[in-house]
Amino acid sequence: MRRRIQSLPSPLCKAKPPPAAAPDWVMPEPPAGLDLPGLEEPPPVLDAFPGRGEQVALATCGMEQGGAEVQTVTLAVELQRLGYSCAVLNTGARVMGDNPLVGRLRRAGVRYMEGDVASLAGVEATIWWGNSLSPFAAAGKTIPGSIYVVHSAGAPTVSMLHREAPSIKQGAVVAVSGPAARLAEMVLQVERVPVIWNGIEPTGATTARPGPGFTVGTLGRYSPEKNIPAALAALRYLPRQVRLRSYGWGPLRTSLQEAAHRFGVEDRFDLCGRVPGPEMAFPDFDCLLLCSVFEGLPMTVVEAMHAGVPVVACPLGDLPLILAGGRGTLCGPSPREIAEAVERFIRDGSDVDAAQAFARRHLSARAMAAGYTHQIAEVLA
Repeated sequence: MRRRIQSLPSPLCKAKPPPAAAPDWVMPEPPAGLDLPGLEEPPPVLDAFPGRGEQVALATCGMEQGGAEVQTVTLAVELQRLGYSCAVLNTGARVMGDNPLVGRLRRAGVRYMEGDVASLAGVEATIWWGNSLSPFAAAGKTIPGSIYVVHSAGAPTVSMLHREAPSIKQGAVVAVSGPAARLAEMVLQVERVPVIWNGIEPTGATTARPGPGFTVGTLGRYSPEKNIPAALAALRYLPRQVRLRSYGWGPLRTSLQEAAHRFGVEDRFDLCGRVPGPEMAFPDFDCLLLCSVFEGLPMTVVEAMHAGVPVVACPLGDLPLILAGGRGTLCGPSPREIAEAVERFIRDGSDVDAAQAFARRHLSARAMAAGYTHQIAEVLA
């Protein structure tokens, strides 16, 4: 068991009250699907069906470094290694200039395309991520061999499933978490939606950079559902040696700086912007915090577990199962609950070795790709 905790003055785990004049924190509106049950045991680890050159496309709406885009690229690269002939179709904004994800595809021999359904000529199976199907569904297009991935149980997904149900039901449907699968079953009125967890290529443990105090880290898009203002407000309940360091991008960057000032914690908040990959951020973290109000299977948690970085996270999707047995620390979404969970982690630690072993077995690119090879075989049968 490794805890990655820097020595701090004692007593650390005694919360201090915020200033009386501190502004109230308002939780983002709870999304539909939040209370749907997660899995009770991990999806089975399957043997992959090796490819024989089958033409497989993976569609995504954009090529930012968000979770869905990273998963699309990771899956395409792994399927290519297994013998499939893969391409990634970007149905969103065109890529301008250098893009790390496009570069990764090209190095792996995976074709990258931008355009409409005409780009799929000759493709035998298409895996649709997020709302990449929307422009084709709106035009009434039917794409043979489709596999639609339900990636969250949030309100936007509910609307999308209702809107695109006729197109989605013409192919296979999978989900990245138990709640997402239950949601798809309810909305699409189908019996069983299989779950395939997201995964990445295994990485080595991250070496922490020595530093004073204790650093809670966040990594990802700055958008309302990520609930980062709650993490800022949580600092008011924690000793001054605890600070928040955030790497990311998105429309709320300026408002986060303003929130830090309102809460009186601007001297304990580092807003660091985008990094090429998580390996550039993780050495700065004593723990990763995920306080979102909805997620599918968050990539930052998967990446942190592989890297040996402790995780403090809200119990979204299948995270209660993934972080069970001391593999992580669960928290509520409010500032007080976040602060209490951080204090609990500092006091008790978490078993990052067990978390890393679990991730290598259940949250690897190989395990993920194996699950999709079974779906590809079914739609091509």
